[in-house]
Formats: sequence, C-alpha cells, structure tokens
Amino acid sequence: MAAHEVRDEQVAGLDGIVLVARERDLRVAFAPGAGMVGYSLVHRGEELLGQRGGMEAYREKGSTFGIPLLHPWANRLAGTSYAL
Repeated sequence: MAAHEVRDEQVAGLDGIVLVARERDLRVAFAPGAGMVGYSLVHRGEELLGQRGGMEAYREKGSTFGIPLLHPWANRLAGTSYAL
C-alpha cells in the first residue's frame, strides 16, 4: 500500500481533490472550483480547520474559512507591498 494517495470527492456540488499521507495520518482537501480553497485538514481523525458554515457559506456569502492557497499568484507577490 502506498504511503500517500490522491483522490477525488464532491463537496457542496464542487469537485474536490484530497491528498492523504497515511504514514502521518493526515488528510487535506482542496476545491479548485472555489479558488483552490483548502476546505478540510484532518489529523488523526480530528478536523483542524474551523468550518464556520463550510463551503456553502464560503460560496454564498464569502465567509472566511479554510486554507487560502495562493495559486497561481504566490510567486507574483513582491516585497512588502503585496501589490498584484
């Protein structure tokens, strides 16, 4: 059995990508259709992210939650001004 796995899942009507590291008992999930937001981080069966209404509230009201992945813009941040 591989030490890691990549799989697909559905979350709030969107496709999700799940990365699993079995040796570390760690699972992280991202939704490319929602700005690549990380919507779940589970370690040893415990959800570590505050869900605050979850993906539905994030999509409908812009509620904060999850892990914002700066894709593909992270390498375009310059200096301390963070001007894009």
